[in-house]
Amino acid sequence: IYSAVYYYTDPEGCQGTDTISFEVFELPSAEIIPVENICEDASPLTLDAIPTGGTWSGAVTMTGTFDPILNGPGTYQAIYTFENAAGCSDADTLEFSVAPLPMPSIAATGPFCENDTIQQLSATPAGGIWSGAAASQGTIDPGNLGSGTHDVVYTFTTGEGCMASDTFSVEILALP
Repeated sequence: IYSAVYYYTDPEGCQGTDTISFEVFELPSAEIIPVENICEDASPLTLDAIPTGGTWSGAVTMTGTFDPILNGPGTYQAIYTFENAAGCSDADTLEFSVAPLPMPSIAATGPFCENDTIQQLSATPAGGIWSGAAASQGTIDPGNLGSGTHDVVYTFTTGEGCMASDTFSVEILALP
């Protein structure tokens, strides 16, 4: 608690004083906990902040929830404001991004005959993972697969950790 004293002397020489006591309250410190990479297909997430009990605004709900599917790819802001019992307040702003999903695509190919040699498949963007009827190098062996329709899957993951897949049905024709 601090005191301030005011001394006054009027033109006739009369003097007076007045004292006021006041308290300076500490300013709170609001802080939003940073979030990791967010992909556009992620479930809604609730942001965290300290101290608890503040209010949220910006691209989040009043409870601090953000829905990437509803909002889509882009850059967003969340604002958290905290006011202590003394009426002092502080705010923190978090800017975060929602990354788009990749769009992997397997190039159409086939049909193949059961006696064809091993076939190399292709897909974009490069650097994904093959699965299903395809070997890890993106090849299929019509002789080993046999006649029929076989699904190959190509999955690509971005640097932000966003993942998507493409599936293609390769037809292998029986020998006459």
